[in-house]
Amino acid sequence: PNLADGVVSDADRIVEYTVTFTEPVQSVVEGDISVTGGSLITNTLQPLNDPITQVSFRVEADDASDVSLVVSVGGQVKDLNGNALVVSDSAPVEVDTINPDAPVIVVTDGAATQAEAGSGVFSVTGEVGSSIAVTLTGANSTVVNKVINGDGSAQTVTLSSQDVADLGEGSVTITATQTDAVGNLHSGSVVTS
Repeated sequence: PNLADGVVSDADRIVEYTVTFTEPVQSVVEGDISVTGGSLITNTLQPLNDPITQVSFRVEADDASDVSLVVSVGGQVKDLNGNALVVSDSAPVEVDTINPDAPVIVVTDGAATQAEAGSGVFSVTGEVGSSIAVTLTGANSTVVNKVINGDGSAQTVTLSSQDVADLGEGSVTITATQTDAVGNLHSGSVVTS
C-alpha cells in the first residue's frame, strides 16, 4: 500500500495495491479480489506485464470505520497450467476514518471588556493530538484565526491587544474545527458571544 504514515484516514482513504504472483497467471478479474474494511474501486485493476505476474488496483476504505483493510486474491486465479493459486491475505492496513467529535467551546465571560477579552474569556477542548483551528469573527466582519494543539482538556484562548482591537466592539462569533492526529476533520462548533 502507498501510505506515508501507515494509517488510512479521510485524507488518504484510497489505497493502491500491487500484487506479485510467484508465477505467471492466466488472468485476474475484479471478482477474483476480495476486500475487508473497504471496497475495490471499479475499473482500477490493471495487469502490469504480459504474461501476468503482477497486477495493481485501488481500494477505498470504508467511511467512519476502524476495521483494517485486508485484500486477498481468490483461488479461482489459475497459473498457465490451470492450477489454482493458494489464497493468501495481505498484511492488515490500519484504518481510522472516524471523524473526531466537535471541539467544545465554552465562553466564560460573554460581556467581557476589552482588557478582559485579551486575558482569555473562552476555552476550547479537543481530542489529544488534534489540531484545532479557531476563527473569531467580529461584528465588523473582521476575522482573527488561532490554532491550538488539542490535549483533551479545556484550553483558554488568549487574544493579543491587536486581535481585540481588530474584532472591535459588539458580538463575536467563535467557530472551531478539529483535525485529529491522522487527518480526519470535524466541521466544527459555533458560539456567538
